[in-house]
Parts: sequence; C-alpha cells; structure tokens
Amino acid sequence: MILPDLILPSRVNQYWKYSGIDSLDQCYDKEHFQNYPYPIEYVYNSRGFRDAEWPTSLKELQEAVWCVGDSFTVGIGQPLEHTWPNVLAQRINTRTINVSMDGASNHWICRRALEIANTINPKTIVIMWSYIHRQESPNSLLADEQRRLLTSIQSHHEDMKQWLVLVDRMQNISNKVVQLSIPEFMPKEQIEVLDIWQSIKDPSWPCCPQTLKELENLPSRIKKELKELHGLFDDIKKLFARNHTIANLPANVIYINERLDWARDHHHFDILTAQWVVDRIENQLRT
Repeated sequence: MILPDLILPSRVNQYWKYSGIDSLDQCYDKEHFQNYPYPIEYVYNSRGFRDAEWPTSLKELQEAVWCVGDSFTVGIGQPLEHTWPNVLAQRINTRTINVSMDGASNHWICRRALEIANTINPKTIVIMWSYIHRQESPNSLLADEQRRLLTSIQSHHEDMKQWLVLVDRMQNISNKVVQLSIPEFMPKEQIEVLDIWQSIKDPSWPCCPQTLKELENLPSRIKKELKELHGLFDDIKKLFARNHTIANLPANVIYINERLDWARDHHHFDILTAQWVVDRIENQLRT
C-alpha cells in the first residue's frame, strides 16, 4: 500500500449521520440546522477519509489533484457534492483526492502534504490552511487523531511566523502547489488593506505596511500616489484605525475573506463559497 500510515483509524469505512459541530446539539444555529434543505451523510473510505476509494496505480495517483486541509476541506455541514474538492473535480474533470481531518493543525497539513509530494509526486496539490493557533502534540507515537486540537500557548506573532515557514516550505517543493486560507483566518480589515495594496502596488513599492506609523513613513512618492493617483490614503488610514496591526501576508496564498453561504452547522461554508474558492483555484492553475 502506498502511504500506509496515511489513515484515520476511527473513521475507517464508517457511515455517520452527523459529525462534530454538525449536529443539533453542537451547531451554531439550531433554526438554520433544522431548516437546512440538503441531506447529508458522512461516508469514509478504507483509509478513514471522506472520499471514494483512492486509485491503486501510481500513475492515477500522480494525475489526481490532492486536496489537503481541515474540516473546511472535509466539508463538515455539507453534502459531499458541495465540498470544494468535489466541486473542483467536476469543474476540471479530474479526480481529486481528499486528505483532510477536522481539527487538523497546519503542521499536520504541511507534514502530510510533504509526504504526498515526496512519495507520489503528483502534478498538483491544493492546500487549505487551518487556524494558525492550532497545534498538534509533539508525541509522534500518537495517531493523528489523538495529536490534534491543541491550542497554541505562543503569541499570535509567533504563530504567524511558524505558519509563514510552512507556506514557504510548501511553495518550494517541486510540485505545483495552490495555497488557500480558511474564512476568518484574519480580521476583515487586514484583508481589505492587503487587497488594496496588492491591487495597486508598483513592483518598486515595499511590502504592505503593518502599522499606521509604517504607512506615514512610506516614501513621499508612494504616499503621493496613494493620495492623488488612487485616492486611497485616507481609506487605508481609517482601516488602520479599526485594526492597527496588518499582517504582512504572502501574496501566493488565496485569502477567503468572507462566506457567501453557510453549511448546516452555521460555521463552515457551503456550495456558493465552494464555487468561489474553485474559481480562484482554477485561475491559479491556469497561471
């Protein structure tokens, strides 16, 4: 068997009606849960992943698009056909392989993606990162499911530094990698400033300012362009006033700044957001 330890034992060949917070007791909005119009079932394959059985030939595994992530990739609260890996498979007419675990940390996601890259060498890996404060137990003797759902005791700054290392590590592998965040990865104001900066910045400009002081200390030429050419200097100042620290985030990650709809549990997203995500994955694959 290829990747023999890539398995979630408690889910092997399981069928569940509910999973995690996708239940009436644990959901975030009981009325939404009860009025959700689509039937949902959680069917796990012989490796414990919410996916069909994986191909057995190396060639088929290499041709597939490997999707790695946490519960947003599992598709908690969604029918299987609404999950973004399934929407992607339908859109590009290519088999996707879903390697995801609810509660997964970014270290688990990176570790498994690197293992897939080194063992399978697929043409494409798509990663949807988890929350940066999620950690896993350092005890590698434990199964993946037992190591998950630990909360970081570090500062947000240290968590961000660690995540940036993982992003670079994935981008530097030889495979084609597409990287995405999950919703609420960062405050809305951070995304707005980053989006503004990336949409107008000249190649000679520095990285996105992270504080109001850094904005004020920009070269006069850039401030003049922001004020007179784009008319955005005051708008950026107002965003800093609402959220004074803007993360200097890598441009190669697709940031999901909002949900277009809600899954049954009223935490994860549903089909409309999944389609939005796949639009951007397709665009990244083309370029």
